[in-house]
Amino acid sequence: MRAQVHAAAAAAGLSARDLASTLLLAVLAPRFTWIVQVGDGAVVGMLPGVDSPQLACWPQQGEYANQTHFVADADAQPVVVRWPASDALAVLTDGLQHLALYSATRSAHPGFFAPLWQALRAHDPARLAPQLSAWLASAAIAE
Repeated sequence: MRAQVHAAAAAAGLSARDLASTLLLAVLAPRFTWIVQVGDGAVVGMLPGVDSPQLACWPQQGEYANQTHFVADADAQPVVVRWPASDALAVLTDGLQHLALYSATRSAHPGFFAPLWQALRAHDPARLAPQLSAWLASAAIAE
């Protein structure tokens, strides 16, 4: 991945830092899920038989606030997780971390995920997309 970012930057006349990006990838299979993470953001899921959302991977953060690793960084260490199959899965960016995760216990916030997954199960996700976008862009979330 690192080499591809450096090559794309060079082809565009940019530095690799200009294309700084993190990565969260989830590949769902019938019996398990593969997760790859470089940088911040998190993956949270509901496992069969468990009543609360479970954290599959915690955001990679540096020593200071807003410090993380990027795909093109020489010291970036991808985290690869083989996780059980999930009833629901959320991949979230660092912008939602403080709302969706408890830092003190390194766990997922049930009050954030339960209503979201309930709405997605009860309705056509395509019809909910505009409402979800509006909610994510709302003043309450921006605070």
